[in-house]
Amino acid sequence: MNQASITYRKLQAPSGNGDCFIEPPISKSLSCIHANHQRFTAFAGIKIGGLSFTTLRQQARDELISAGREYTQTYLDLSNTKVTEKTSIVLTGHQPTLFHAGVWFKNFCLDHIAKHTQSLAINLIIDHDIVKSTSIKVPSQTHDTITLKTIAYDVATASNRIETTGIQDENLFNSFPQRVADQLNVFVKKPILESFWKLVQQAPTDIIGYKFSQARHQLEHRAGMNSLDVPFSTLCRGASFARLLLHLMKNAARFRKVHNAAVCEYRKVHRIRNLGHPVPELEILSDRIELPLWSWTNSTAQRQRLFCQVTAEQLILSDLPASFELRLDLAASSSECVEQLQAWQQTGLQFRPRALLTTMFSRLLLGDLFIHGIGGGKYDQVTDQIIYEFFGQQPPL
Repeated sequence: MNQASITYRKLQAPSGNGDCFIEPPISKSLSCIHANHQRFTAFAGIKIGGLSFTTLRQQARDELISAGREYTQTYLDLSNTKVTEKTSIVLTGHQPTLFHAGVWFKNFCLDHIAKHTQSLAINLIIDHDIVKSTSIKVPSQTHDTITLKTIAYDVATASNRIETTGIQDENLFNSFPQRVADQLNVFVKKPILESFWKLVQQAPTDIIGYKFSQARHQLEHRAGMNSLDVPFSTLCRGASFARLLLHLMKNAARFRKVHNAAVCEYRKVHRIRNLGHPVPELEILSDRIELPLWSWTNSTAQRQRLFCQVTAEQLILSDLPASFELRLDLAASSSECVEQLQAWQQTGLQFRPRALLTTMFSRLLLGDLFIHGIGGGKYDQVTDQIIYEFFGQQPPL
């Protein structure tokens, strides 16, 4: 087996109006899926959290489809969405924000590839990230001068997790489309925001991110697209993610070594000096090893880094300010440990993956093909290296 090391990749958005960048081309998507099936076969002998890779992957996919149906049917008719055991799954995902058209383009590619390969299209709502902005920039013209004006749809909050953030200022939120239209009037007479915002306001949820994603999904559905949406936080509470977490905890020292080596190699190849780019290295504080996850409790507003101490008898979980310390008995079975991890989440302690682990979980256990944006495609060279070194097999395409 030859190692595919990190190499410099110049991935750049096209500059021409209406141009797009798709690599590899959609015509090769079916062959990519078949190639990935062969690669997944090579993982068959690996155990993760007490289950074989093959069994865990099937469990994760069952959880994904079930969660997608349960969530999407709250606002869309799914009578035309058919799934069989042999159905391949094509994935993409993004934070549920007011993103630009280049990000939305991935969802159109998702639908096209799924239809081309007769696969199930699933969009992962990356709701375990934080709200980075509550405004957008809109072009505005005064006389002969064009500027960008910042227009807010809501005010910022102290607790800024997407999956828990609701509307803070109803008047600001409801007046948003008119304020944008007033600025855009010179350039666009009838912006899509008008029809989009009606769907946002009608969405059967109080969470802003879900309002945005459901409105977007309904516009796609009206355009003839067919897919499921799944909040990633839902998958984080499932047994499959808990088994992967257990595997990382038991092998925390080795995973940290592999992770940091891949991050450093990426920086070296791309001549990056910023120690936070593409992601920070995982630390060791005393005898606690940092995991690639965030944690928080119902009593803490901000997410914190998650650490694990591995002893002969126990796995000890804690966050950086030590607001909690929880123990898993290594004498217990893997299934018992998984049940305990899930039970903690049901009582208010949450575990959420960071960026690289999000795509590793998605690409290895959930889907048969994953569609990245340009930025994610660059950073996932690190994920590829981690998968290769940690599991000893070639990563999926």
